[in-house]
Order: sequence, then C-alpha cells, then structure tokens
Amino acid sequence: MYPWGDFFVGLVWPHLTLDKNLWLMVAAILGTTISPYLFFWQAAQEVEATKTEPIRQPLLQRPKQGESALARIRLDTVVGMAISNLVALAIMATAAATLHGAKDLDIESGPARAVE
Repeated sequence: MYPWGDFFVGLVWPHLTLDKNLWLMVAAILGTTISPYLFFWQAAQEVEATKTEPIRQPLLQRPKQGESALARIRLDTVVGMAISNLVALAIMATAAATLHGAKDLDIESGPARAVE
C-alpha cells in the first residue's frame, strides 16, 4: 500500500535538492507539456468561433466585444490549464505509486518491448 499521506505532504512541501536530477526532471516536465501547437490553439479556436457563431465578428470590426471575449478566453484558459494539470498530476502519481510499490527505484529507460 502506498503511503498517500507522504504523497500529499510532498506535493505541498517538496524536498528539493539543486542537483542534476532536479534539472533533468524540470526539463522533462517542460519538454513533455509544452508543444508548439499549444501556442496557436487559442487563436485558431477564436477564428473558428467567429465562423460558427454569426453574432461574433473579428474584434477589428466590433471592438466592443473585446472585454467579454477576453473574459471568456481567460476563463477557458484557466479551466483548461487546471484540468490538464490535474491529469498530469494523476499520471505522475500513478507512475510513482506503481514503481515505488514494485521497489523499482532506479529507472534508466522505458520498458523493453518484445519484437515479434
């Protein structure tokens, strides 16, 4: 059984050491969560919204929609980021519990696959 109390304490008050492993973990998390398409996704969604909702027009044509559009975009971004971070946390917690339960604490590569 995994000590979930230790997990939540570590989640709130992590043990950080400024060594190579910390920076490798930071690079791994950033490298797997930041993708180039994410930078253009919101803009593409706004273009689609102006096409599918006739009441919405580009802000250059109807600048008074700007305040409500930015509030909607802000809410969409915050909710999306919160959900994606919860999913990432669940994946990391599941992997940690599985590996810790198997006493496999020295991971150097992914699992080997059988070649058929």
